[in-house]
Amino acid sequence: MAIYKLFPVKDSTLYSGFPIKNTGLDSIIESTTDFITEDSSNSTPEASRFLIQFDTSQILDVYNNLASGRDVKSFLRVFSSKARGLTNTSTILINAVGQDWNMGTGRYLSSPSITNGCSWRFRLSSGSGTWDTDNPTSGITGSYLGTDNQGGGTWYTAIEYSQSFDYYSELDINVEVTDIVDNWSSSIFENYGFIVRQSSSQEFLDDLNNQTELKFFSRDTNTIYPPQLEFRWDDSSFNIGSSTTTVIDTNESLITLSNNKKEYYPTEVGRFDIFV
Repeated sequence: MAIYKLFPVKDSTLYSGFPIKNTGLDSIIESTTDFITEDSSNSTPEASRFLIQFDTSQILDVYNNLASGRDVKSFLRVFSSKARGLTNTSTILINAVGQDWNMGTGRYLSSPSITNGCSWRFRLSSGSGTWDTDNPTSGITGSYLGTDNQGGGTWYTAIEYSQSFDYYSELDINVEVTDIVDNWSSSIFENYGFIVRQSSSQEFLDDLNNQTELKFFSRDTNTIYPPQLEFRWDDSSFNIGSSTTTVIDTNESLITLSNNKKEYYPTEVGRFDIFV
């Protein structure tokens, strides 16, 4: 099995509570519902969604060169930094973004706020290029909180993926997104990246005990866990020559590895045996 990983060219979080704030250089991206003040009795619930994009030319290189003629599967992988409020099952939704956007150079704690990139209200920069939530192109939709705070991104509705989380589940995002990537590679719709958000029943939830906070490492993390678009395909090949041995093409074969140590030194020449 061949595995090939791409890393994002840009990502950013959109915050409904800070409608023109850009966070393109934050080390964290998040999909969260929360109150922006500690006093929930005098506060409106707010939501965040994040955008993440991978380079189209690199995707095409996988399809046209590295895995040409293979059955390629694509997976979006985003690694958890913090999760809170998982007393109930929480669900995130993944769609293809419907419009182009700028990453910007802002951070959540920038003071004054940086507004030279996408935000909840704008997709290009403050005052430029609003998210078209009123009259989106056919096949694209968006949603927002109230009439005074329109925005929050737009996305294609034809293909939607989901992943659910609870206390005992894996907290990293690991979702097959093959259909979306196939559409990008064949130019059925433009690659503007993915948008990740909580389900509509969880966003803007006015209940402190059931609000969910899901934070993940961004492309600007200092850890080894930046987001990835992972491609997987079967790259095995063989030639039996003149042998009359029957080729095993079922799942009934059992393969074991002998002498496989847990760790190897960089300069070590290891030996192990394969038994079938």
